[in-house]
Amino acid sequence: MKKLLAVLAASTAAVAFAACGSSWDDNAQPTQNDALAQKLVNRFLTDLSTKNTADLNAFLAPNFQLMRGDGTGADKKQYLADLPTQKAFKVGPVHGLEYNGSLSATYTVTSNLTVDGKAFASAPSPRLSVFVKSDDGQWHLVGHGNFNKPK
Repeated sequence: MKKLLAVLAASTAAVAFAACGSSWDDNAQPTQNDALAQKLVNRFLTDLSTKNTADLNAFLAPNFQLMRGDGTGADKKQYLADLPTQKAFKVGPVHGLEYNGSLSATYTVTSNLTVDGKAFASAPSPRLSVFVKSDDGQWHLVGHGNFNKPK
């Protein structure tokens, strides 16, 4: 699990750095934006629950990557081709930090997630999602970590 967290943290840092463009301000601080993070997280989870592949295709960044607590993962193409089943979900407190066109969100989710026939624990599990704002002002999900494990 420590290795998984380290990989995800490094990936998140790389995405955030890449989203920042060429100018970097060492003195700049991220701003808290829980409301925007909540909105984006709900969009992702609702699209998953309703299997809205059209909106997911538009919402997921071309370089989207997912990592689960059991070590499995997927890129955008793989994820859209074999969506997990999740009929209902409840999101715990969302904490969002925005910086220069990127937004990281930490939260918990309680759901009835099934991936490739494996049911995951329905207790609240930690999640990490990273979003980037494209040049047209639209937010896209670029990275998602689900630290839940199968039952």
